[in-house]
Amino acid sequence: MIRRIEELRSSVTYAIALAKGWLSPAEKIHALKASGLWDVARTRDQADLLMAAGAYREAIPIWQTFSHWRKIGDALLALGDVAGARASYEKGENPTGVEYAAFRRGPDVDRLIALAISQEDWNGILHQIRAGEPDPLGAKDVVFGGGSRAKGPLVKLCAHAAVATGDTRIAGEMRGFFGLEQAEVDVFLGHARSGAYDKDVAKLARPPLLRVTPRPLARILAEGNTERSARVAAFLEKLEPGFREAHATLVRWLSRGGDEDLAKVVFWLTRIGSYNVFGSCLFALQCEADMFADLGHRHVEFYSSHPWITRSAMRELLAALVATQGMPTPQVLFACVLQVSSSIMADIERGTFDPDRVDPLTAVRGHPVWAEAVIAGWAAGGTLDALWADVVSEAADQRWKDVRRMPAFARLCDVLSAELVAAWARDMEKVRWKSEESAFLSLKALLPDTSIERHAMPSWLAPQHLDILVPDASVAVEYQGEQHYRPIDVFGGEAGYTATVRRDENKRNLCRLAGIRLEYIRHDEDARLRLEQIASLCRTEIARRRT
Repeated sequence: MIRRIEELRSSVTYAIALAKGWLSPAEKIHALKASGLWDVARTRDQADLLMAAGAYREAIPIWQTFSHWRKIGDALLALGDVAGARASYEKGENPTGVEYAAFRRGPDVDRLIALAISQEDWNGILHQIRAGEPDPLGAKDVVFGGGSRAKGPLVKLCAHAAVATGDTRIAGEMRGFFGLEQAEVDVFLGHARSGAYDKDVAKLARPPLLRVTPRPLARILAEGNTERSARVAAFLEKLEPGFREAHATLVRWLSRGGDEDLAKVVFWLTRIGSYNVFGSCLFALQCEADMFADLGHRHVEFYSSHPWITRSAMRELLAALVATQGMPTPQVLFACVLQVSSSIMADIERGTFDPDRVDPLTAVRGHPVWAEAVIAGWAAGGTLDALWADVVSEAADQRWKDVRRMPAFARLCDVLSAELVAAWARDMEKVRWKSEESAFLSLKALLPDTSIERHAMPSWLAPQHLDILVPDASVAVEYQGEQHYRPIDVFGGEAGYTATVRRDENKRNLCRLAGIRLEYIRHDEDARLRLEQIASLCRTEIARRRT
């Protein structure tokens, strides 16, 4: 297991470095340094994070070990050393770097052009364009400076520079450079004379990365020291004992079951809030618990227990369902149809790829409770039995093939997608969330100086959400409509009610694990009085935490 843990540390560190939209670069640097995993990160990732946070001086020595002239030039340019940046961009191919070497065989023409634009050196721009030897590649691209790029911006830049310098020779060269007719060249030059390309040219003057202001590392670490990064650092510090405990709990659950053990494993996997980190932890658990062989009913239950697990292990889940002759639940079917509906590869494999296609289930994604109720009602009609039998039959003849790549599975998803689209048009106009909206607005009025979130979706609770969350008090509020107490047709009738009761119990258990106090507002009680009670509870808890 020690080797597995070392691999997990490396994988999780890599996932944190590359994950987008979760932590800021400063938070990532702080979390990795505070947990002692900074040196576990690849040096390339360290340098990228430092650059993204504005620590250009600290990044330069790392890039120098790779002879990565573009990155070194970018850092120098951000620090105001234009001459140093130019010298770096003008260097040739990298003699060192091994797997991190930049694939550039000569001067960095793109960056040299950006420098020339920033200095309004229009003759220099034309010189660089000629040096890059543009050659048309199809209708929209051009081979330039050893690589391919979009033709349009370069044509506009060339025309703009030609007008600025009065260079008449370039007009003839543009025909060969870009595969244009003379009439087309004249149009581009005419637009350039009118100033039509001024904004387009300005965008090329400064790479997006360099918009980050240079900052000392000490300031970056201070800014990255947030509550969120502290939680990540704490998770990383306890990665080994956490993994050992999760593995022991998973093995115990696989042998004898138990909702509490399963909830503990799922909570550990998802609590950090990053799908990338979750994926690394899940794969390590699967390997250490030997979950890729002897697929059985426990595998079906585990892979169906959380949307992230279902999404990540869809192949294993479907294989386990086929192996056990099981039927996919509405939750699993919903995950399947969403994955197929949004997959470009699925369209390519079926020969139906359309770049302008709009996913028909985009609106449905945010309403899993409703969608699963629709699927349950559809399945009860018997159509699922026949379609799934075809999937099982086809899979039996191709034991090692991914079920998701089988025509029978594609047919099942197509039928289900059409059913959901039709049901959306039919049902959703009947559904109103006025009571929930009223509760949210009322609580905001009662707690004007407190942060209140609506439809909070912590990763450990997915696909469910909390109607209202008061983070500073660790209090969540759920409006309990009639569907939580009796069957309602639009929510799936009897089957939908049973599923709702099960989800409510799961939400209570997970909130308990996460330390969230769950308060309810019943549809038949005085909502204002109940909200005043909850607001008082929140004020007391917030005051207690601040003392």
